[in-house]
Amino acid sequence: MASLAALSSIFSCTMVQEDRGGCPCWYQIDFSKVDPQIEKLHLWFFNDAGVLLRRDTLISSNYDDVYEIELERGRVGFYVWGNLSENTFLEDSLASTPILRRGEGAHADPLCWYGKLLDTDSEQGSDVVYVRREYADLSIVLKGGAADGQGFLIKLQCGTAGRYVDGSFLDEPVILQTNTVNDGANGLAHFRLFRQKSLHDLSMGISRLDDKDTYIVKDIPIGELMLKCGYDMQEEDLQDIAVVVDVAAGKVILYTEDWETVIYVDVIL
Repeated sequence: MASLAALSSIFSCTMVQEDRGGCPCWYQIDFSKVDPQIEKLHLWFFNDAGVLLRRDTLISSNYDDVYEIELERGRVGFYVWGNLSENTFLEDSLASTPILRRGEGAHADPLCWYGKLLDTDSEQGSDVVYVRREYADLSIVLKGGAADGQGFLIKLQCGTAGRYVDGSFLDEPVILQTNTVNDGANGLAHFRLFRQKSLHDLSMGISRLDDKDTYIVKDIPIGELMLKCGYDMQEEDLQDIAVVVDVAAGKVILYTEDWETVIYVDVIL
């Protein structure tokens, strides 16, 4: 049963014809285009002043239902993040919107995002949500030569440490790292990389592991190499990328589903 305040609002906005500017905007949002494999969506609504109007959570079984919300007149920032779990944590900030930071380790959440500035000047409005992929799987292979059977630590230096819920970037450096896993003659590593504001800030360090110490044996400006290959960090859905460091042949191979590029470098591990 609607509350008295809600009934009063409905009555005044349906019966008074002279001035309807104070009536809310009823917005219908269609989530039916979201892949149901994304189990949960987190929703944020902010007004022009950056004040949080409402937070909500939607589960996949409700994506086909009509989602209706009462919003104030004007402009409302509407932001959606999917796949948030223990690998990404939410942190309040002094800015207008909270921050999503990735957790420790190499494997962040496979995040997806949607954002739009809703026009709520009229009495009704509608929107359809199409989320986009906000991460890339980055696979590293150390192959041949001194890489055979050796243990290595792979570090990624990133310029983007997280994202605000409105989609803007948190410009802070962060280091991601993981040890290689031996697969026959190869050393393998895997990272889940958030969308970065700039590839110029992305680099990869390879360190040899021994019983007592860790020391750097090679730095590779992986972001610059990705730029030379035409990798686009602004495309709708980020492509996965594989990097093969062929020690014996002295080359680095970068490839995605669409292209392959070979770069010859001095690789001494």
